[in-house]
Amino acid sequence: MSMVAVGLAVSLLVCGWIQIGFVFRYQRSLRSTFRREKSAVGDATWTPRTAIILCVRGYDPLLDECLRGLLNQDYSDYVVHVVVDSVNDPAWASLNAWQQKFGSERLRMSVLRDRRKTCSLKCSSLVQAIEDLDASFEVIALADSDVTPLQNWLRELVSPLADSGVGLSTGNRWFEPSGERWGTKVRVVWNAGAVIQMFNFEIPWGGSMAMRRADVEQHRVTDNWSRSFNDDVILRELFHQAGQRIHCVPQLLMVNREEVPLAKLWDWALRQCLQVWLYHRNARQVGYFNVAVSLLTVAHLVGPPIYWSLGQTASATMLLVGLAGYLLNMMGLVLWIEYLAQRLLRLQKQTVASLGWSVLWMMPLAHLVYGYSSVSVLFRRTLLWRGVRYRIHAPMRVEVLSDAPFTGLNEGLNVSII
Repeated sequence: MSMVAVGLAVSLLVCGWIQIGFVFRYQRSLRSTFRREKSAVGDATWTPRTAIILCVRGYDPLLDECLRGLLNQDYSDYVVHVVVDSVNDPAWASLNAWQQKFGSERLRMSVLRDRRKTCSLKCSSLVQAIEDLDASFEVIALADSDVTPLQNWLRELVSPLADSGVGLSTGNRWFEPSGERWGTKVRVVWNAGAVIQMFNFEIPWGGSMAMRRADVEQHRVTDNWSRSFNDDVILRELFHQAGQRIHCVPQLLMVNREEVPLAKLWDWALRQCLQVWLYHRNARQVGYFNVAVSLLTVAHLVGPPIYWSLGQTASATMLLVGLAGYLLNMMGLVLWIEYLAQRLLRLQKQTVASLGWSVLWMMPLAHLVYGYSSVSVLFRRTLLWRGVRYRIHAPMRVEVLSDAPFTGLNEGLNVSII
């Protein structure tokens, strides 16, 4: 039997063990949450005046659910600040209707005025929103327009900030396997793994995040945003340099029920990987590990025909068995992660569809998408995000190549805008 085949099979097995360790560490962190104990940090009675910032470009399928949730929070003193791309945006009419219903004191709206050419439009919107805030706001919370916050979302997100050692609190997302599109199913599998990596490597998520206003100013967050493509991963290093922790609020697992075509998933996946690669301190370790797993998987697919052509049946069989074992291990891990996610969602009295074989058999395709994205970030620096084309020369050197107000309509009633 070829020693190369043995080495490849063992290497893939080791990669599987490493990922088991990541999931086990995540599960251990949830023990107090499942026992419904009070968190080691946090004070639910601490409710400082808070501004929730929502950046809108396009009419997301879940936008109205998002606004309904944000405007009905169990929190005494907060205001929702919406920065909309333009008055011609497809979401403009709906946003005006919500403002008329709740009043401008609860829902404030502004149009993006300064479309900076040195950062993403989302970062431009965030900078504008914070600059427009008056001094009475002590906490800034961020939400994405494709999340559906429950009534206790803001209270649980803000409460960890009562501890001065916590600089930023964050939740995470969970994609429900709705519909029959392959892209939707692949994204579900992808995200299950992303939840674990984001926890283990302390990667905040801008769709559900809160910071003290004083820290935002002290750490020059808006200055960094004004030169960055990314709005969340970049914050980890800023707060760590200041000696503050990133606190994950595990029960704030936000459910997304949108679908996505497989053809559009590639751009979404590349953007996720590139942001970590550019802005996370441990990006090289994460990226190289993902590239290694992808290359090993490809080797296990390509290797057997080569060995058969050379008459080395045992080596071909070794690679096939190794690949089958690895994929079964990954399916088991996804089911394990889903079990933990379902328990967290039940704590919030939420129900989501369970993963079935129609999702799990997408595991090889999910690895292909992940591998393509992990390798592409080494070379590709031009991205398209909601119709805006960017070139990223360096983490803090971003160029907007083409920009126009968003006027397109979504291609389906429940399809994500990529």
